[in-house]
Amino acid sequence: IVAEAKEDSHFLESIRAIQTIKLFSHETHRQNSWLNRYAEVINTDIQLGKLDIAETTLNDLIFGLEMVIVVYLGALIVIEGELTVGMLLAFIAYKNQFTTSILAFIDKILSFKLLTLHLERLSDITLH
Repeated sequence: IVAEAKEDSHFLESIRAIQTIKLFSHETHRQNSWLNRYAEVINTDIQLGKLDIAETTLNDLIFGLEMVIVVYLGALIVIEGELTVGMLLAFIAYKNQFTTSILAFIDKILSFKLLTLHLERLSDITLH
């Protein structure tokens, strides 16, 4: 977000000062400066994409292993006769519902933190 904001600000400043830039023949310098900022935005997006892929993969691995362990332990308990198959399925359904709710809650917390970043950026724009 910060890299995009810097790139946008630089672009808008260039548009506002286009006559001065052309008058002093700084078009190439200004364009190169903007291209550097744009490259920073692209690099940041690539890093975020890699981080997102790693997070998704790790998340799927952890919850996949957790499900395998729960089913395995549940099957052992069913074989011992302490739990019925229906009770095991009900437990797994409740566990999945709980896990889904917790993940949604964590996602909302992260969205809220991202909202604070957007609000900080907005305050920078309005106060300066």
